[in-house]
Amino acid sequence: MKWIVLVSVLLALLLAGCMTQQPPTSEEVAQQEESPDNLPFETIAQESSEESALWPDKDPDLVVLTTPDAIVDIEPYISKEVAVALQDIDFNTSLVVAAFSGQQGHGAWQFCITSVTRQTADINLHTHLIDAVMVPPEMTSYYHLIRLSKSDLPSGEVTFNLALTRHEWTSPPLSHRVLKAFAEETVASVTRSLP
Repeated sequence: MKWIVLVSVLLALLLAGCMTQQPPTSEEVAQQEESPDNLPFETIAQESSEESALWPDKDPDLVVLTTPDAIVDIEPYISKEVAVALQDIDFNTSLVVAAFSGQQGHGAWQFCITSVTRQTADINLHTHLIDAVMVPPEMTSYYHLIRLSKSDLPSGEVTFNLALTRHEWTSPPLSHRVLKAFAEETVASVTRSLP
């Protein structure tokens, strides 16, 4: 009888570890970074490259659009609907920051900008890539486009930094899924001259 109870308990633990769990959402991660010092931003789009070309690089990247003419630089890598939405941005009062995850295995769950902070002439875009191991990986790229008000930004030479925290959503043997976070690192920087 003890063996039956022991086997039942072990089986229940094994099944609990195999149950499908979801990693945290962008909103849940962003709540952890809320601060009155954060700059306000508006999300224009947060999507994957399912309807567009893959971002050409495997590494994350950052593009800062200060004029409507710059939209063509990212147009192949975003959906047509997003490209049309960018035409409605007033670039006299705003600019657009496009963060790209780089080419990722399709097991990646989330790529998002969760907060924007300012340190003198540096604008730091805190982003998170939540990745789940998938074999074989299907390649895709994710992007998050935001609008920033120029009135919240310094004038002169401004450096935009893509500060990325990588998370790995793993399932160790006989265990629940675990979200392992790595240290935030600056993976791309772009300098623009702002009025």
